[in-house]
Amino acid sequence: MQIGAGAPTGIHVNERTPGNAHRFDYHRRGSAGGLLAPEDITPAFISGLAVLHTSGISLAVVGAATAAAAERARAAGALISFAVNHRPNLDGDPEAVLAAARGADVVFISAEEAELLLETSAIEEVRGSALGTTKRARPSPSAPTEPPSPPAARC
Repeated sequence: MQIGAGAPTGIHVNERTPGNAHRFDYHRRGSAGGLLAPEDITPAFISGLAVLHTSGISLAVVGAATAAAAERARAAGALISFAVNHRPNLDGDPEAVLAAARGADVVFISAEEAELLLETSAIEEVRGSALGTTKRARPSPSAPTEPPSPPAARC
């Protein structure tokens, strides 16, 4: 871990509005997390990882570092978990999000995100879509499934 002098901690606020919509307010500009670079992803960080979890937000904010972490973790034998978390307000690249999802072992995607990125939220269509190479898509809470036993993870 490093401490960036003069770089504040970034936050975001997820507000549920009337009608159960969400409004996101980001306070990340110039934050320490936004300064993460590929060279910050050290072998010591990757060593021994069972699972690396990334997201569309990390792709939008620090894309090169996120991609480097996933590539290095995969090369070291770790599983990759990816939460789509596509936020157009962060200028995230939908194609980069889909590529990261395709390369993950486990993908978390909401019905809203599936509609936005894949133009469907039907779980079987999501599984057969651009995410078809992923091992498992997370269905909506109304579609019960038996989750796989997770591997031991180290954070």
